[in-house]
Order: sequence, then structure tokens, then C-alpha cells
Amino acid sequence: DTDDTAPGADIFVFEPDEIEPLVTAEVSSSALFASRFRECAARALLLPRRHPGKRSPLWHQRQRAAQLLDVARNYPDFPIVLEAVRECL
Repeated sequence: DTDDTAPGADIFVFEPDEIEPLVTAEVSSSALFASRFRECAARALLLPRRHPGKRSPLWHQRQRAAQLLDVARNYPDFPIVLEAVRECL
């Protein structure tokens, strides 16, 4: 049907208050977010090493960061979650 007019730009304009929760929800389930969360948690010293002075394997860091993220998801204002979201955006 060529009689219909094309949608205007107003359907693509969002208010910041509307878009932020949507983007945050989508970003928080991505692999990029998990990676950034691990880096932020390590930087905040929330992932202590079992043997100080020795490196821990990356798979072990990821596993411990995933456990921390499972708990942190219950607290949307958790500072490390907020920082990871900021880094992703």
C-alpha cells in the first residue's frame, strides 16, 4: 500500500529515562558485561587470590566472578554492577 505515509522520526526518539533501563537490562545479559564485571571485581579486590603472589588461572577467575555476579544481580545498585554497565556503554 503506497497510500500509507512512512512512520515519522518520533517513533525512534526515546527519553533517557525510558531507554536506560532497557539498555541496561539487555547489556547485563551479554558476554561483554560478564567480562567487564570480572575485570571490575578484580580491580575492586573482590576476587582475592588463593595464593598471594601467584597468578590464578583465567577459568578460575571467571568462575568466581560468575558466582559473585549471581549474588550481585539481586542488588541492582551494587557498585561493581553499575561500573560494569558504565564500561559497556
